[in-house]
Amino acid sequence: ANSSNESKTIRANAIRSLGKLRYEGSVGKILEILQANDVETEIKEASIFALQSMKIRRAVTPILSLLNDIQSPSGLRLAGVKAIGFLGDSSDESVVNTLSSIFQNETGEIYETAISVIGKVGLVQFSDDFLSIVADRGATPHARQNAALSYLNLELQKLLYCWRSG
Repeated sequence: ANSSNESKTIRANAIRSLGKLRYEGSVGKILEILQANDVETEIKEASIFALQSMKIRRAVTPILSLLNDIQSPSGLRLAGVKAIGFLGDSSDESVVNTLSSIFQNETGEIYETAISVIGKVGLVQFSDDFLSIVADRGATPHARQNAALSYLNLELQKLLYCWRSG
């Protein structure tokens, strides 16, 4: 059984490397791997990383469907949320809906990460929520810290927007 584990790790590392090398020729195959049902979690996580490294926006839809699938392992969902921080767009309604749902329904690391990602993607409608988290002594230190940074990030985006359109 160990050799299959070893080969899984080798394949995952190979996929990560393709992403780091930004080998565009591999994108189609990596997207296929991400959407296949019979692929190990470790390989799918590597695929998400590779697509994120190459800034492949077409990866957003398959990543969102992994995030919306309750059966997806938490490590995979976490990798997906992080990737949306790099690939997602605030004008994409499915990105907004998925992040909102994670923010409202999840706890722990994926919730804390979603707070950061919402700030990165620029969903200014969450500003007030984040301010409440910062003030909430019951929230985890990590959630409060991420909420503070995201709040500042969103407020800055609002200011820049006003300044540009002023």
